Amino acid sequence: MRATDKPCVITVIYGYNTCEQRKNIWETLKELAQGINMPWLIVGDFNAVLYPQDRLFGNQVQYVEIKDFTECIHDLLLNEVKWTGEYYTCTNKQQSNDRICSRLDRAFGNHDWMMEWGHIIMEYDVLLISDHAPTLFTLIPRLTTWKMRNIWLKLKALKPLFKQLNNEEFKTITHRVDKARNDLVAIQKQLNSQWSKNLMEQERSNLLNLEKWSMIEESIMKQKSRVK
Repeated sequence: MRATDKPCVITVIYGYNTCEQRKNIWETLKELAQGINMPWLIVGDFNAVLYPQDRLFGNQVQYVEIKDFTECIHDLLLNEVKWTGEYYTCTNKQQSNDRICSRLDRAFGNHDWMMEWGHIIMEYDVLLISDHAPTLFTLIPRLTTWKMRNIWLKLKALKPLFKQLNNEEFKTITHRVDKARNDLVAIQKQLNSQWSKNLMEQERSNLLNLEKWSMIEESIMKQKSRVK
């Protein structure tokens, strides 16, 4: 598939009924991932719950039900694509206390997909359908809803500016501290031999200057120690 001349891969899933059968899906996805180095969208009816809250009523979700699914998503470093519509996409069409609602339909994107089209929202066109029926998905661009890519681009653009600022203002911080200290010593020597109001103002100004650069130097040292 191509969108805005950017190649991508879309994998459509229709899951098996049992955990053992679905293990083949998770292994296949892991094998596919090894050959994909572009935006990748995985979407469909997985026929499996991912979180305990994905089933409303009925038997409580057990760890064995979500273990393989969760590990697959984690191992492939996938992120769930934003969606709109009802949370529970499937029901057993029973009445009253026998009615069970589940979330079995999802969409995931790899890192490249989220960076390129993370602002796109998945909309479920068919909601609360009967079990094992296919769900239709629509891609809805909503740039204002998911702004992580825009934030990342802005931070990337700021990097050279911060580097320039560091070189201009803070790279010679030790020299500035030494200069401020030497200037203060020189003024204090003059005060010891001849007091004047002008020298007092200069001493006060240099004390503030030395304090400012000393605090900046200390802050830089703390940040470097955290990095190391």
